[in-house]
Amino acid sequence: MVAHLTRLLGPSHLELAEETVQEAMLRALGTWPYQGVPENAGAWLFRVAHNIAIDALRRNRTLGEKTEAIVAELSQSAAEPDDPYLEDQLRDDELRMIFMCCHPEIARDARVALSLKTVGGFGVREIARAFLADDAAIAQRLVRAKRQIRERRLTLDLPRGPELKLRLDSVLEVIYFMFNEGYAAHAGEDLIRQDLCLEALRLGRLVAASSMVAPRVDALVALMALEAARLPARVDESGDLILLEQQDRSRWDERLIAVGFHYFDRSMAGEEVSEYHVQAAIAATHVRAGDTQSRDWPMILELYDQLLVLNGSAVVALNRAVAVAKVRGAAEALEAVEALANDPKLRDYYLLLAVRGHLLLELGRRAEAGACFRAALECPCSEPERRFLRRKLEACEGATIQSRVEDSMKFSAEDFEKLYSEMPDEELRSLVRDELSEVARPCYDAELSRRGLTARPMVTHEEPEELAPVAEASEGEVEREEEEDLAPAAIFASREEAKAAKDVLQAAAIPAFVEDDTAGGGGFRLLVAASYVEQAREALGALL
Repeated sequence: MVAHLTRLLGPSHLELAEETVQEAMLRALGTWPYQGVPENAGAWLFRVAHNIAIDALRRNRTLGEKTEAIVAELSQSAAEPDDPYLEDQLRDDELRMIFMCCHPEIARDARVALSLKTVGGFGVREIARAFLADDAAIAQRLVRAKRQIRERRLTLDLPRGPELKLRLDSVLEVIYFMFNEGYAAHAGEDLIRQDLCLEALRLGRLVAASSMVAPRVDALVALMALEAARLPARVDESGDLILLEQQDRSRWDERLIAVGFHYFDRSMAGEEVSEYHVQAAIAATHVRAGDTQSRDWPMILELYDQLLVLNGSAVVALNRAVAVAKVRGAAEALEAVEALANDPKLRDYYLLLAVRGHLLLELGRRAEAGACFRAALECPCSEPERRFLRRKLEACEGATIQSRVEDSMKFSAEDFEKLYSEMPDEELRSLVRDELSEVARPCYDAELSRRGLTARPMVTHEEPEELAPVAEASEGEVEREEEEDLAPAAIFASREEAKAAKDVLQAAAIPAFVEDDTAGGGGFRLLVAASYVEQAREALGALL
């Protein structure tokens, strides 16, 4: 509607068109909840927006002598919202609006922002996230762009000849931004906004069906169609993210796949090879694979190498790193990701941290992986993506606890020195020296000596020592003073296994002791205060 009203009012009154549509939306919000949604909601909004514009023109005489003529045209248009030819006119208005917004006299970054705002209906914050920019910077771009339209009296006339080529790239960029925001929303409750994806695809096909068609237009349409085909499989019934390798291929839209390959074949005409061609080829390679095992990752990596030459952005480099991991392993992929760590455009990009965490997890560096997923949760992302990150973090932390038990028997003296140096005084003193391994004892003694502390003696089950508090009590909290009975949290076949488990509990600030009950057939019992049994078992996780 903004594009249609802008054509009737003139581009210099773009703000009036936007305000008119906004007012129509507000009236809908004020009446529909009480009077019900009209049978034809679109026609209702269309008519109300026109009437608001007519009232504004008559009240302010904004267009001078042209006011009555434009009011007459608005009145006629408002009276025919069901005209079968109107839909074609509205589509043409949208296309004209995009090409005007992409006028070469408007700064390139402002062209995309303005098109997303006026045609795509994006808010300032959504555009800022798409650009990885500040909200204030985007708002300023929009203000400057609208001022340029007024001052330079730009029109909605479609460009021709050489001027067309100058604008087409910006138009395709706008359409692709619109698709990407629908494919993976930067915020909100939903991961995908199918309406945006299909709208971008519609606009792309609109350009492809016009006299302005070029091979790169067909390539972009192919890319969007092939990606949109997987939308039904990208989320489950709860709206949670499903990665490509876990997607149910039977849920992919075969009709859109056919559309994608049709336009991909069309894009092969001529010698032009754009970044849209390469991205469409990557999408086609994914779609052609019958299953995860048959996916041609070497070919995908080769295509990403070509794409990086055409578009050397950090996001492309990050996507390439995923392909590197599939072909050459996580270690080399991690090196590629680390090289992007200081890129300012990826400062708040959660996928950089998520990919790094995934690679670290594959390499067995669970603690570092957990830190990455935790940091990713602090970045802007949609709620489904946030839930996915939490699941990865939980799995990572669970694996970390288990790995510490499994790996503690392999600790070197340097490992124990680092572990003890990071423990608070009370936690360090809660360890029982006689139960430490031969490698750990000298490190433990040295750390006690450095801090001027003394070790606690071996505690037996018969004469339990009062347990040290888990941590210093914070202000307002009451420290545990009464003595507690000990209870077995777990039983192990060997002393070494029990000691390893005890080290994990100590690291989790849960005092624990090992009791030899092999004479009674009970193995080596790991004892904790009775009130900590459940917490200890949870910390030990899968080992139990």
